[in-house]
Amino acid sequence: AAPEQRIYPGDRIVAVSGASDMDGIVQKLRELVEVWTLDVQAMRTWEAVLTKPDEAEMGLVLGWRSGVLAVSAVKDSSITAEHNKANPDAPIKAGMLIVAVNDIRAGACQMVQEMKEATTLRILFREGTLLASPP
Repeated sequence: AAPEQRIYPGDRIVAVSGASDMDGIVQKLRELVEVWTLDVQAMRTWEAVLTKPDEAEMGLVLGWRSGVLAVSAVKDSSITAEHNKANPDAPIKAGMLIVAVNDIRAGACQMVQEMKEATTLRILFREGTLLASPP
């Protein structure tokens, strides 16, 4: 499915096969059917493209929970801070979830490694609230 049609951490399932109250949703999910219809309240999704010159700092402080990367802070004097100044309508800010980095979606470690190694980064962000500090 296209990124905008996927369910991501932080999205809210508001109905299952027409049932919108908790008891009805649980009952529908327990039924042995092959197809459910989900109504989902999705968070906003967008992509940012960042170019990282050698030795430049990305400026993202990351956290995670259950394999989902999240931005916990943006450092001043960084590539991300420059992006935010140039794109005030689409800033990268604390609390955002990182869904993909250069089409890598599976695993926080793989996405972080790609962020360290690649010079051009296509990062798919979602508004979100899942945030935990690294141990």
